[in-house]
Amino acid sequence: ALGSLDNNSSPDLVVGSPHYGTEATYSGAAYVFQGGKSLNITKPTKLYKGELSSFQDQFGWSLDIIADGNGDGIAELVVGAPQFVSGGKQLGKVYLYNGGATLPDNPSRTFLGAVEAGRFGEHVFSLADLNKDQKGDWACQAANAGGSRGIVYFYYGGWENDFYQFTGEAIADAAGN
Repeated sequence: ALGSLDNNSSPDLVVGSPHYGTEATYSGAAYVFQGGKSLNITKPTKLYKGELSSFQDQFGWSLDIIADGNGDGIAELVVGAPQFVSGGKQLGKVYLYNGGATLPDNPSRTFLGAVEAGRFGEHVFSLADLNKDQKGDWACQAANAGGSRGIVYFYYGGWENDFYQFTGEAIADAAGN
């Protein structure tokens, strides 16, 4: 993904690595490389790692940069982990990191899937400002949810819950792919 997470007018590069880790600890990761004249592609500015809730969360499977999701004038980063496990169920999880002059160590908000093996967070999408509140909106896909029809969850910037869900019409549609 490309966008300015530090608001310095130079685009930053974020690269997902869903199989990051060693041996049996594949937590997944997202590498952030801050752009500009001093861009160093061999050393990330920030390395976000998955929680390793299971053998493989696939943190970083999907990611995108949202144009100012919280109204502070700086873009945000969303990262999906479609195999995140909670309560013994593979629900998937999406992490939202606020941008800023200094990138945070932890997400400002997380979103947990509701359907076991639904792959919530398999894809995340930056959207325009759909409700015209000056905050960037976004969506998240769960390819196997809805009886394998797929569900796309839509979020307004700054909201904690989705405002709309689009479900595929037929089994195996995988809506949102």
